[in-house]
Amino acid sequence: MNYKVLFFSVNRHQEQYFEKLLKAIRKQDRGTLLHKRKLALRLPSLSLSKSDFLLLKEVNLMRLTYYHNKTGNKNNIIEKLIRSPFYIITTALFLLRVKKLLKEQCPDLIILWNDMKWHQYVIKKLAFEFGIKTAFFENGALPNTVTFDKKGVNFNNSIPRDKKFYLDRSKEYSHINEERSLVSLEQGYIFIPFQVDYDTQIISHSPWVNNMEELYFIAERLLASLPAKVRIIIKEHPKSARNYEYLHRKNPRIIFENSKETDVLILNSEVVITVNSTVGLEGIIKDKPVLVLGNAFYAIDGLCQSVESERELVHKVLNAIGPDKIIKNSFIEFLKEYYVDGNWHEPSFQHINNIEKRIYEHLEKV
Repeated sequence: MNYKVLFFSVNRHQEQYFEKLLKAIRKQDRGTLLHKRKLALRLPSLSLSKSDFLLLKEVNLMRLTYYHNKTGNKNNIIEKLIRSPFYIITTALFLLRVKKLLKEQCPDLIILWNDMKWHQYVIKKLAFEFGIKTAFFENGALPNTVTFDKKGVNFNNSIPRDKKFYLDRSKEYSHINEERSLVSLEQGYIFIPFQVDYDTQIISHSPWVNNMEELYFIAERLLASLPAKVRIIIKEHPKSARNYEYLHRKNPRIIFENSKETDVLILNSEVVITVNSTVGLEGIIKDKPVLVLGNAFYAIDGLCQSVESERELVHKVLNAIGPDKIIKNSFIEFLKEYYVDGNWHEPSFQHINNIEKRIYEHLEKV
């Protein structure tokens, strides 16, 4: 069978990587690379379905949230009235062009980087509607790895979330709570890494923490219920465009340590609290008690504790417990098999071969 594979990129870095991955498409098959700027030259379809209108409404909200989180500008009706029509029109044109492209080319597989940025999200939804397979790339959570997943990335990925799966994989035997000790939080510090406010991890996978300013005030209220010698250390994300300097000296018990190595901050902490950052996974690897406030693929019973509202936070901090080592070791071994080794900026011959294998396993699976 001859397959048609469409790689869709939204920036130059993705385009360069996908250009190299075209080598993974076998000679008898057809691999196509399309950048969003080239799609803009295509004529759109002329019909919008009811589901298309619902998708436009959903994406408009995503784009408004991205803008407000990136700029820090508060929502106001006038700005919304100006921005919403622009977002709806540009999203509709993109959606209609993609619909026409999919009808004309009928690809067997569409490959994207990330699944929740708005361009990719539109394609993902339309591909599902058209019955076209999808696969998604993202940076891996382990060093020098890449995610390749047929369902999505981050919280949307296909990694099993049941602790029994990891216990069954392990050759060791342990009662779940063995060798897990409660933290005695009388002094020391809780480490909270800030994330990029306008990243999909916050926009799409953080149900009750809307941004990092909000996270700061949650931390401040938490401190009021903790012993006086306990501090909170925050490190801002180095790639964030937001400036939180106005918070740096607001509370003497909350200290910003932007110049210190994250590894050191994790290692010396009593507890790690994160929305859903990979810092949470790093904390688990270092056997630290980790509390997750958002949706994270590693938020598995036995590895860390999920916090579903601010009301739960104080109790869970005071009863924080480290990961079960059996589950942790099994989970990390699974991740080593799940991720594709290699640097996507400079993919090796072996990396491309491994991607080829995964692409065709996905294509050939009924």
